Amino acid sequence: MTAATVLSVGIATGALAHNPLDHPDWCTENARLVVVDEFEWDGEMLAQEVREASKGSDDTCSSPQSGDTGMKTCGQFDDDWGAVNAMAIHHCDGYAVRFVDATHPDHGTVIHIAEGPEAFNDEEGHHDRYRARMGLRAMCVRCEPVVLEPLRPGKPVDPVR
Repeated sequence: MTAATVLSVGIATGALAHNPLDHPDWCTENARLVVVDEFEWDGEMLAQEVREASKGSDDTCSSPQSGDTGMKTCGQFDDDWGAVNAMAIHHCDGYAVRFVDATHPDHGTVIHIAEGPEAFNDEEGHHDRYRARMGLRAMCVRCEPVVLEPLRPGKPVDPVR
């Protein structure tokens, strides 16, 4: 499946749990989508990464609801889905480039498109259903400018003899 197909199907069907696009018309102006990486992360490795990352946090956050007591009330954004999604964003950001002659700010930007597991893309329940041990299969898609060669009038090229 091409990146354009995956992107259009994902947006049209709501398969992308949190829309990764900066704006609805991302990469539509004088641009094309290019898959720059495909990855499949092992669930055991991801679960270990999430555990290691959570050791560095104190698992507290303040909010008006907690009365600034340090009780954890951040909820869904402190889950496996959020951690793995952030890892995928960080991974794909490494493929972003700056095109010198870019005609649009989208050119060179990269998003990730998750292909599986299904729980990762569950629009309503991804925070509850997805666990890092399920792994992640995804691709990094970069927006690249379409470069059109100008037509130059002139004499025809002689064939090679």
